[in-house]
Amino acid sequence: MRVSQNGNTANNGFHNAVILDGSSHIEVIGRPSTAGIVHVFSQPAWDIGNGPEFSKAITDSWSDRGVALNAHLSDRRRFPHSVFSPENLHISESEYESLLRSHQTMTTAETLLSQADFRPTTSVTPPSSGSRTMHPMARLLVKGVFGLTGKLASSSAPVLLRNSNVDIHITIGNAWPGVFVRRSRGPLSIVIEHGQMRWLADGPSAAANERAKFERTCTDADHIWITNLDQRTLDIAQSQFPGKWGVLPHPYCLDPRAPFGEIEGVRGALLERLKADFLIFNPSSISIGGDQRKGTDKLIRAVASLSKESSVRLGLILVNWGQNVREACALIDQLGMSERCLFVQPLPRVTLQTLMASMDLVADQFDYDAFGALTIRTLEQGMPLLSKEIGPNAQMLIGSRPPVTTAATTDEIASAIHALTEAHRKEGRKAFLDHHRKTARQWITKHHHHAFTRILQEERYLQLMGNHTVPMKPGRWGELSRSDVTP
Repeated sequence: MRVSQNGNTANNGFHNAVILDGSSHIEVIGRPSTAGIVHVFSQPAWDIGNGPEFSKAITDSWSDRGVALNAHLSDRRRFPHSVFSPENLHISESEYESLLRSHQTMTTAETLLSQADFRPTTSVTPPSSGSRTMHPMARLLVKGVFGLTGKLASSSAPVLLRNSNVDIHITIGNAWPGVFVRRSRGPLSIVIEHGQMRWLADGPSAAANERAKFERTCTDADHIWITNLDQRTLDIAQSQFPGKWGVLPHPYCLDPRAPFGEIEGVRGALLERLKADFLIFNPSSISIGGDQRKGTDKLIRAVASLSKESSVRLGLILVNWGQNVREACALIDQLGMSERCLFVQPLPRVTLQTLMASMDLVADQFDYDAFGALTIRTLEQGMPLLSKEIGPNAQMLIGSRPPVTTAATTDEIASAIHALTEAHRKEGRKAFLDHHRKTARQWITKHHHHAFTRILQEERYLQLMGNHTVPMKPGRWGELSRSDVTP
């Protein structure tokens, strides 16, 4: 089966291509398209690269340099993604090390913390939902890889996939430009959503046209993979697309280098700067209400409450990224927490997980019962994680409850943090983290391994290619993770 992909998160597409490359039944045609990307954090380079200096090189995702760099990094045959070994790349060890050196920058405490601030003067915000202009290099890349026709310069014009060499086309997220498959003779159409199902039903009215396009893409699709397992997403999928959806582990290859060690000097510098004994890291985009609803305000209030009542000195590190950075800063000032909260700039994945190693606790989100990419990266790093619990249906579909300390309200968050700081004090930091690392790493390798992402797609695509239109069992992932299948 020959498969092509496009979508609005090329890092997911890159990982999925790497995963499907391991299948004896599937051949991935070309590289993941970067056509739908609207901000740098979805670029392949953001997931592969390392260090603040590296991230500066791709900050402008539509510059000639940014587009060229990401096009280069998304070519799986050239760049050694961490799941590749030199022998799989058919290159020598020296060539492998040379490629690593050329695309990764060593991170030091000084470079990591040089842009950290108690109050960011400017915030990094998500892109608006207005019109988008595709960079000329991206237009050529899309046309060359996917054989697309249509007026690519227009943000509203859908394009038609006509590549006769493709059996299956995968759309990842709310792709732009819209790709519609010719039903009479075109390839099978697959959608992999990562939060768009909820956005389709509950998103802002300003994005009504984009939501309508995504709904059409899902309606026309032969199958929809659900990766965000909050109950609202599952309800929408079952209500609007019954019989043609299933759950899929996020397309992400577990990194054999994880867990990453601490960057020398970072923890000490953070403890001193925040006058803290216990560090909490919240890498999620900052969202207070709105359509993303991460519940950042609940975490800030909980830390403020504990700081007044507990003898443990807490330090909170947030990322300067999201819809409500200014509101978060105002709340921190209002609660008298200005010296206990620090903002760091958005970091590539490897640097992010390395920074996690200097922390005592990672906090995610508290409004949606989502199982997202941050959960996966935190558990891969083996860190204790505090977040809202996923629902019983999601746990059944996965096959197991993730090892997450759960909380949803401000009081619950405060209570959970207090209990974790007590365990940290009694056991000592090393024993405390070792316990969580063992539990988290065992769970992620058993229940969210990328082998399941490949197996599930192989099974379903073979069914569809054989004209088997029977609905997929949504809980097939859970069956695999509960079985004796060795990833």
